[in-house]
Amino acid sequence: MVDKRNRILDIINYIKGFGIELNIKKNRAQGNNGFFKFKNNGSYRIDISKDINNEQLLPTLIHEFAHFVHFCYDKQLKSLNFIFEDYNDEKNEELLGITVQNISKNAAKALFTQKNEIQNEIKILSLKLKESHRDFKLTLPCKEIERLIPLHLRYLLKYDRVRLLNKIYTVDNLDLYIKNTDIINYIKLKSKQRQLKRTNNRISKLNNYYTRPTELFARFIELYFCNNELSKKIAPICTKELDNCILNKTIPELAELQSIINN
Repeated sequence: MVDKRNRILDIINYIKGFGIELNIKKNRAQGNNGFFKFKNNGSYRIDISKDINNEQLLPTLIHEFAHFVHFCYDKQLKSLNFIFEDYNDEKNEELLGITVQNISKNAAKALFTQKNEIQNEIKILSLKLKESHRDFKLTLPCKEIERLIPLHLRYLLKYDRVRLLNKIYTVDNLDLYIKNTDIINYIKLKSKQRQLKRTNNRISKLNNYYTRPTELFARFIELYFCNNELSKKIAPICTKELDNCILNKTIPELAELQSIINN
């Protein structure tokens, strides 16, 4: 335990030696475990969230330091050619495999579960509307129904909650001021479609985030130093290339990090 604590202190001092402002458990790191930022004045900053536990501290430090190393060799954080020779689809698949291993299953599962539930609700509402309106199409506005909606409630076609003349109207309690079932189902349908769009956007952002080159690199470096055996198993080609980089000190920042961890 003492050796591990001393090792973390040595890594902290090593990172600070690059002139990086390091904030450990002082903020929430913008909702992440950690956050690396290059400032406009040319300085660097790494925040480690106050919400992480002690077991997460070392992997998070290494992960955020990897972003700094990446930035030193590629200011756009888009290329991995500085570390891998002939970066190809096979190596990319290895790094994606590491990312999949590290993604929070609960977060991803919750989003896709939510998406399926919304899609089912949309299907049910759509079928109900088709029973009374044969020409109803899910992808097009139904003018026949929209004309029946009171003017002051048509805002609910775009928003789930509106305030009009100090009175609040919401999609959740439509039956309090609308008796027409078709209108209620139609407004709920529009709400569910908006909700589905938001959920799809969140899934897309999640995919884009985890497949960015700098994120693939940082997760690889994190696994390499924290669980080298698993790194060899999931990404044997990439691990071997990094072994050579460290042995030949072609990326001295990582070679020195390896030396600190091994001491």
